[in-house]
Amino acid sequence: MQTKHYVALAAVVGLAIGIGGWLLFAPKTAVAPAPSSSTASTTVTDLGNGVQIQTTNGVTVTQINDQPSAPKPPAVAALTFAPGTSADLQTALQSQWQTYSQQIKVAPTRVDAWLNLGVIYKIAGQYQAAITAWTYVAHSGKGPSNYVAYGNLGDLYLNFTHEYAKAEVAYKAALALNPGYADYSAGLKAAQQAQGK
Repeated sequence: MQTKHYVALAAVVGLAIGIGGWLLFAPKTAVAPAPSSSTASTTVTDLGNGVQIQTTNGVTVTQINDQPSAPKPPAVAALTFAPGTSADLQTALQSQWQTYSQQIKVAPTRVDAWLNLGVIYKIAGQYQAAITAWTYVAHSGKGPSNYVAYGNLGDLYLNFTHEYAKAEVAYKAALALNPGYADYSAGLKAAQQAQGK
């Protein structure tokens, strides 16, 4: 009777060794999983600054490159004002613009000066100049200035130029760099609601 058990045990061990050997030495295509009957829908949005948002079947993954390439600083735009800007505000903005323009002339990659210059352009109604300044900062490396620049872009697109898809992308980039920031989450939600999402 014990002989039968030894024979059965030997057969099971032999079978296990055979399957293991086949898995180890079989061509990889022979053990690859069968293709799924449904196809995955994947989109990749490159936000610059080494940040990419990849969406596959509704699941979003954010990837941040450790060493993004630094862009060349843009030219400083002349300061103009939207119609109806008070003389006092024009004087104050002109003074601040002079200060930050001078700082950029001395140190062209100084991101804090570019951030502030963007704010001045926004207040003056020069939205494209603000976008240029903040886009430069957003793409200049990883740090607090980058997510602030993306957040500023999101606010400008959402509340001033009403480009809701661009606002959504900017807020997603800001949240990728600073997850859980309430203002950016609220801005993202507003941008998506404005698009009917």
